[in-house]
Amino acid sequence: ISAVWYSFLTRAGLDSVSFHADGNRGWAVGGDGTILSTPDGGKTWTAQASGTRAWLFSVSFHADGNRGWAVGSEGTILSTPDGGKTWTAQTSGTGDWLTSVSFHADGQRGWAVGSEGTILSTPDGGKTWTGQTSGTRAGLTSVSFHADGDRGWAVGEDGTILFTPDGGKTWVPPEYGRGLPLWYYASLLLCAGLLVPALRRPPPVEAATPAIEGAMASDRPMQAGDVDVLGLRNIAWALSRFLRNENTEAPLTVAITGEWGTGKSSLMNALREDIVQYRVRPVLFNAWHHQKEEHLLASLLEAVRQQAIPPVATPSGLLFRARLVWGRAKGRPGSTLVLIALALLFAGYLSNGFPARLTEIADVASMPDLGDFAKLILAGAAGLSPLIGLLKALRPFGASPAALIANAASGLRQSSAESRTGFRDRFAADFGEVTQALGARTMLIMIDDLDRCRPDSVLEVMEGINFLVSSGECFVVLGMARERVERAVGLSFKEIAREMVLPLGESGNGGDKDAREREKETRERQTRWEYGRHYLEKLINIEIPVPVIRSEQAAQLLQARQTNSVTSLWKRGAIGTLQALVAGLALLLAAAVFHYGHG
Repeated sequence: ISAVWYSFLTRAGLDSVSFHADGNRGWAVGGDGTILSTPDGGKTWTAQASGTRAWLFSVSFHADGNRGWAVGSEGTILSTPDGGKTWTAQTSGTGDWLTSVSFHADGQRGWAVGSEGTILSTPDGGKTWTGQTSGTRAGLTSVSFHADGDRGWAVGEDGTILFTPDGGKTWVPPEYGRGLPLWYYASLLLCAGLLVPALRRPPPVEAATPAIEGAMASDRPMQAGDVDVLGLRNIAWALSRFLRNENTEAPLTVAITGEWGTGKSSLMNALREDIVQYRVRPVLFNAWHHQKEEHLLASLLEAVRQQAIPPVATPSGLLFRARLVWGRAKGRPGSTLVLIALALLFAGYLSNGFPARLTEIADVASMPDLGDFAKLILAGAAGLSPLIGLLKALRPFGASPAALIANAASGLRQSSAESRTGFRDRFAADFGEVTQALGARTMLIMIDDLDRCRPDSVLEVMEGINFLVSSGECFVVLGMARERVERAVGLSFKEIAREMVLPLGESGNGGDKDAREREKETRERQTRWEYGRHYLEKLINIEIPVPVIRSEQAAQLLQARQTNSVTSLWKRGAIGTLQALVAGLALLLAAAVFHYGHG
């Protein structure tokens, strides 16, 4: 799974898919000239050589399953006579992007549409393509023809719909009624009201003084609503779909890697932005912010405890706790039966008359006979035991990481080995039950800025990740500069790495002691790095490198401040626009009253 996912993720997305009538043979096309085919209904996919690096947007196959066509950017048209084994380019005669292709059942007549209102047609299976007059400059995104090969439709941007009755010789928009509807005249009145702010004298504009802040952009990670200059949301959406796929099994650790400032945090924010829409409550943990705490692992576990559980006063929270109690009841049938028996016993005791029982309890409490008083205590305990047991069953985590932190901070002496081992065992058991109650693929832990921590903190977080993935079904997403983390792990195990360095043999340095020491130090550093690399390979299942930023993307990032300034101006004008809108609605109401009052 890792290799397949990794190869798809580093390529551009797929934009079109077509299957043969038998439901087994299929083809998919996308960016970078990608063409994939499947012979078994999509169970296995293999790449086909397209011979191009253009972005392919649409693919269509004839009913025979052999002849097929694909279209894409810069007027690219490909055809295949043998089910995709070989693809050859056809001359389109245009440089516009082609986004859709459709062929008649005869396999000869075909049409392709694209940007700038482009429509191409072929009478001979694509050997020759000629342009047709669409009468529009709007980008066209799809084309379809009737079985007669004459009537066809094309759709595109700005609500564009074109129709042809003669195989594309003439294209016309749909016919509308000649009379203008009432809402048209109402919109004119509304527009007149919106012009009111424009009639006001604008406030004086102070000349901008050149300063450094106008040429810089913030290093803040991308948030919801920000412009995605680097194209990270596509990667985040693909990763979100992968984690939510029913065939993706937990536990799984994914590393989003890249050097500082390349967009790792932005990619993780985009992943969180998408995945929360699917009833997933991601746990966010910034290792850098917590590295000064004495028990970093306890801080991580406390974040899981605080963020992963839905509130009790919500439908999802009630459903989660019902699943949790049911799962624990199945796991501990003996204790459950005892609690049920005690609850029934106490309920039967009170069912004979609750007010009378209260009087009886009061009488017994005032009696000097200790035996009766003891019976009263036992009866009360029998009634409280089911309630206490139910409350414990409803608690997602009985072991509190916060208590462990508080005890360590206050200097309380717990038997360190036994206390920590007992806490981990209890938390691991609770974590497994919680992940089962939350449901498959809903426990997501996102850890960022691991590469900014000290070596000992890095190792503690990595051990915590290993602890979590071995305790329950969860996904862990790490944001890190991989080589920095490898070096940090290697430093944490420098004593072991030093022992792994082979002794220096005879070398050309002769008696040069300093040279031999430098060579030994170099070999130790290399061994530490290799140790850290192998350590991460055991923990990380999938690595997703952040794409390298291009020069034009960097220029767009530097313009972010100007974009924010435009947004600020829009907000400042929102109040005036709202006032104008109210005035326009008032005029609209008056026009409606006048129209219907004189109708």
